[in-house]
Amino acid sequence: MNPESEELIDQIKASRGWILPEQEFIVRRDIEFYRRHNEKFDHFMTRDNALPRKILELLYIVALCVRLPAGETQTYIKNHIHQALEHGATEQEILEAIELTIFPGGSPSMNAGIKAFREVLEERESAG
Repeated sequence: MNPESEELIDQIKASRGWILPEQEFIVRRDIEFYRRHNEKFDHFMTRDNALPRKILELLYIVALCVRLPAGETQTYIKNHIHQALEHGATEQEILEAIELTIFPGGSPSMNAGIKAFREVLEERESAG
């Protein structure tokens, strides 16, 4: 294993709290591609601008619900719900953000968000 790749994976886990298996796959096979991708992500998520991090996470949740209401998207939605909670979003704010998806995306989009949200709450409850 390339120590540079493992170091980048550790940095991503530390800053986001997670890394997807697909992302680890790319890091280990094309670290330069993923390094550039990660810099872009970090720029948008950590820069000090008008939108606080919790709002950015709520926007990600809504966008993912509307754009990709498929089963595999649950992981992405859940990761951003976790991040929203960690950055100060309330459960009610997350619920209302997900409810907004019914008009642009319909029931499948909203249900994808609700399913992910319910799973996150259950995980947090069982973790204690």
